[in-house]
Amino acid sequence: MRCVRARVRAARVVAQCEREAIAERRATALGQKRATARVYGPTPFGYRRDGVALVLIPDEQAALDGAIRLDRARSLETGVA
Repeated sequence: MRCVRARVRAARVVAQCEREAIAERRATALGQKRATARVYGPTPFGYRRDGVALVLIPDEQAALDGAIRLDRARSLETGVA
């Protein structure tokens, strides 16, 4: 019985190490994609795809800027962040 428990514990440790390694690789890959403006998910509002790159859409960016300004003004008025 002790041998089985030891094997289960060892398997848990190995699995945890593998999860951490996967998370680290994924974070590194997504960081590189962000740094080079590469698409790695749905195309966000304010951008369009040009192959694997994101390109700004000025009209949509202006709408986003306006929404952010309104939200900040509202937060200042109500005191709620």
